[in-house]
Amino acid sequence: MPEQYQDVIIAGFGGQGVMLIGNLLAQAGMEYGLEVSFIPVYGAEMRGGTANCTVVLDKHPIGAPLVREPLSTIVLNEPSLAKFQPRLSPHGVHLTGRGRAGGCSAAQRVHPCQ
Repeated sequence: MPEQYQDVIIAGFGGQGVMLIGNLLAQAGMEYGLEVSFIPVYGAEMRGGTANCTVVLDKHPIGAPLVREPLSTIVLNEPSLAKFQPRLSPHGVHLTGRGRAGGCSAAQRVHPCQ
């Protein structure tokens, strides 16, 4: 079982699967026996509006699920890239879909999805 804390902010437009990705990650963490926090945030527009969620996974109880400097981000659109990439931890991992959020030229520490 993992010994360390992990968090991720997942962001994009409504309808891109942002909440589904967060829910699946949280469910997998629970099934693995970890403590889990899932916080969804979405605009009133729903499909096409902005959406993001924060997932925190830890072996120990999670005291405060708010994440100011995420260890990882999954970003699916340009507005979310502009909002969340500057907050990424200096040693964090940033994932984006190729062509979805500016590709490699728009972000440092990018590992494009194949």
